[in-house]
Amino acid sequence: MNISIREKRKMLREKKVQEKQLMHIAGRNIRYICKEKSITYDELAEGVGSTRKDLEKLTYGQNYSEELLGLIANFLEVTEEELTDKDFIRNRREKIYLVSNIRILRMLKSMDYADIASKAGINIKTLYQIANGNYSFSSEKLELIAKAFDITKQELLYHDFSEGREEQAGNNLRALRKARGISIYELSEKSGISVYRIEKTEYTGEIRRPKDFEKLANALEVSCEELLFGDFQKKL
Repeated sequence: MNISIREKRKMLREKKVQEKQLMHIAGRNIRYICKEKSITYDELAEGVGSTRKDLEKLTYGQNYSEELLGLIANFLEVTEEELTDKDFIRNRREKIYLVSNIRILRMLKSMDYADIASKAGINIKTLYQIANGNYSFSSEKLELIAKAFDITKQELLYHDFSEGREEQAGNNLRALRKARGISIYELSEKSGISVYRIEKTEYTGEIRRPKDFEKLANALEVSCEELLFGDFQKKL
């Protein structure tokens, strides 16, 4: 079947529009991931062997390159499909809340993974993967986990159970560090957490990355529960 020149031009225009839309989505996701991981455009450009100018052209829909997109996805540790997924940011935020809430609720209700898995009726290995953000969870499994905590699935995904505990957690971190005679730089080296993030946690108590918080607790030789709920300002 022969295709007319007009039809070929139309198909070409449609392809360019689709590519531009795809790059706009990818650009938004790239900016979000870079901000989340504290990666600058210059660092990203160096990591993928490109230039900042080429990255900006791609992320603002001015230059389509499957090869560069693949290199960026690999550097940012996501798939190309995730990088061009229009729902990526919403899904990412849900996963951040989910991981944080499972850990906070586990502490609040004094439940270990075995207790939660038993009550939810799911495999403990699957639960552990979900709790660490390494599993593509289904709506059914979320319902089961939520019921194990006696909350709704919406609360598990969207409610911030760490709210109101940030200031206390930050105060505890600062009080413990000073009581042990450890500088922020020494704690950074011991925990593997950046000085900037430790300072931010001490003064805001932000608990967006539960794994980082757990590393800080281990470095200070206390449990996450003690760091979250203890009152070390009075004790020390």
